[in-house]
Amino acid sequence: MDSFELNKIMGAILGTCLALLSLNIAANALFAPHTPEKPGYAVAVKEDDHKGGATSAAAPADEPLPKKIRAAKSGEARWDDPRVVE
Repeated sequence: MDSFELNKIMGAILGTCLALLSLNIAANALFAPHTPEKPGYAVAVKEDDHKGGATSAAAPADEPLPKKIRAAKSGEARWDDPRVVE
């Protein structure tokens, strides 16, 4: 391979890179991305009014995570056990 052939190959690669770079710059100039004023999405959630009725007092106490992990490692908890999988 002589140097003229190598120059043609490298010129084609560099020319392609230059064309892609200029196309990217032109596309960003034409189609500027829209940034919202407030990041995130507004999720509409229905608020429940629980004013300390019988349902809130009867809710079971959740076990702490280290106790669940210890039970899973010792083998005394099964996968269908409600203490481990919720």
